[in-house]
Amino acid sequence: MNSFAYIVLIAFAPMASLLFVYCSVQHAVLASVVGGFLFLPILEIPLPGLPDYSKFTAISLALILGPLVSGRRLPRIKQIRWWDIAYCLWLVAMPVSYLANGYPIYNALSAIFKTVIFWGVPYWAGRCCFQSPASVRLLLQAIVIGGLINVPLALWEIRMSPQLHTTLYGAFQHSFGQMMRNGGFRPIVFTDHALVLALWFGVTLTAAIALRQSKKLAPEWIQKAWWLLPCFIIMVPLCKSLGAICLSFTAAMTMAFRPFRLATTALLITAFTYVGARILFDGLTYQAVQQVLEYLPPDRAHSFTFRMDNESLLLAHAWEQPFLGWVNEGFRGVLVNGTLVSDTSRKIVTDSLWIIAFGTSGLLGLVSLYSVLFASATRFLWDASVRNLAESKVLGTIVAILLLDTVANGWFGPVATLCTGAALSLHNAQKTGIQPTSSPQHLTARPLRPRA
Repeated sequence: MNSFAYIVLIAFAPMASLLFVYCSVQHAVLASVVGGFLFLPILEIPLPGLPDYSKFTAISLALILGPLVSGRRLPRIKQIRWWDIAYCLWLVAMPVSYLANGYPIYNALSAIFKTVIFWGVPYWAGRCCFQSPASVRLLLQAIVIGGLINVPLALWEIRMSPQLHTTLYGAFQHSFGQMMRNGGFRPIVFTDHALVLALWFGVTLTAAIALRQSKKLAPEWIQKAWWLLPCFIIMVPLCKSLGAICLSFTAAMTMAFRPFRLATTALLITAFTYVGARILFDGLTYQAVQQVLEYLPPDRAHSFTFRMDNESLLLAHAWEQPFLGWVNEGFRGVLVNGTLVSDTSRKIVTDSLWIIAFGTSGLLGLVSLYSVLFASATRFLWDASVRNLAESKVLGTIVAILLLDTVANGWFGPVATLCTGAALSLHNAQKTGIQPTSSPQHLTARPLRPRA
């Protein structure tokens, strides 16, 4: 990495915190989270005695410093619900696992600092700042703007190869070989992986459909942008990520066509059934899935088989200590034929978030995390207070496709966590009497910009 990357990452938090002085709270939070996620360098700066300083640390630090610098209080959460308690259990699951595995208290304190920064702060910001339909439309607008900015950047990388991060920050953030697919390139821009960018365009497409359907409630530029949906519909397949393509268009059909309104929910139930079957009946599930994979292209089938083989080894190890897990260090201590994997030529790949949560923090972490994510993705179905809100449906759909992606991948970034908290905070302003100052209605009719 070059010096510019270090300067940008270190300066981001104090600079972003100034947005809370000149902008509304919602605007400042969205600019910090969406802007930081999309454009900060993929860089980790070692800190003595603390977890590494990364883009996720910088984003959370900006959200913490902002209210302190501006002296403005964030809107208060109206009521603590069961999902907040479950989420707190997820935050403390890793520190408890460290103590249960005999590590010193320093490791537990370091773990709780890391989980609060990575998971806790964006969730708290979503719960506090996006409680009304008007504020959620601001969130959707920010997602669409972030997607639009990335369109020309992604098109450049598709044509010229993924080099923007290298050109600007001095190093490539992943394996270049994974960015090549079907004789061309997959864009990555400034995200962690091409899969992340592809899924981001899927989220952007879903948000754009929702804003277009809201008609007069949407900003004027959204109402006039007839080219918005075709642009994102084209970008999703150009990213050449099959899983993201399937999830993106499933979410789009859920939002656009009434007969598909339960499509993502059906996929969620299928995914949870698969994960439960893998955990409880791994051998039978493995054989059943192998029969299904015969109908897929050979390269995709081989990739999924490789993933399942690694997960089977990790599951066997996780069941040796199922309740509190093995923490990060112990989770990868897998034995193959009596030999530690790290001492052999074999490499264990841990891609899926569910197996990482189960292996590192046990059933305590797995159940607490996924119960909150599932509640956020399906709240618009079972909670009468938001059942008729279109904003609740789109947030639930966005969280659902991000949750479905964790069945195969381990990514769940700050925007995803922000949306999770927002989906659980949203309620009907007319029923609850929420004050306009908490989520300013007048800000939803114009694009994001600082207040005069």
